[in-house]
Amino acid sequence: MAKSLDPIRLDILRALNQPGCPVCRVQREWSARFFYWLVNQNYYVEASVIALKESGGLCRAHAAELLELRAVYTTSVMCQYLVADAISKLQALVDQARQETHKPSRKARRFSTTPTGECPACADEADIVQAATRELIAALDEEAVAEKYRAGDALCMPHFHRAVELASPSVVLLLAEAQIAKLNELARDFAEYFRKVDYRFAGEPKGDEQTAWQRAIARLAGEKDQDG
Repeated sequence: MAKSLDPIRLDILRALNQPGCPVCRVQREWSARFFYWLVNQNYYVEASVIALKESGGLCRAHAAELLELRAVYTTSVMCQYLVADAISKLQALVDQARQETHKPSRKARRFSTTPTGECPACADEADIVQAATRELIAALDEEAVAEKYRAGDALCMPHFHRAVELASPSVVLLLAEAQIAKLNELARDFAEYFRKVDYRFAGEPKGDEQTAWQRAIARLAGEKDQDG
């Protein structure tokens, strides 16, 4: 029986057929799954509750994503136990500070309320990005996959940097050459954009150069919040 492919390997291979950075696409898809399970089940699972309490809840970016889901009941459940946990920790801080104020020592005492854990959604995304990048690198050893990669949009720069750290010399060569080709396309589009900004050519029909700035941001910073 043939060995079944890892789900992330399947996803990264499918992503090569779609526009945009393939790792960004897999990251978005798995992030959506994280939130689906969070609001439908994991909001009350012990491991998730502990992780959320240790991190003080989701980071600002992922909290904004949670708000957009408008899962009022389950979000309220999470917020209720997070608020209770915050009150408990702050009360402990008050008790500690009160004790220190009565000590005769003038030695400075440092306090901290910084959460000890990482945002669970951030941690999940980091794991997915690492796995997707490794699966892509492994798949690029196959010439058919390499050709598909060259014909596609390649990686955004943040995921390119990560891939280079993990890849063999031959794969680094493939990744770098594809990246140069994509950046050269942007460079040509910017040259055309600024040519048409010149009043002498401003009346010419507008084309793909008008979206170069958007594509450059996606290339340079990643496309997590884009539809691809």
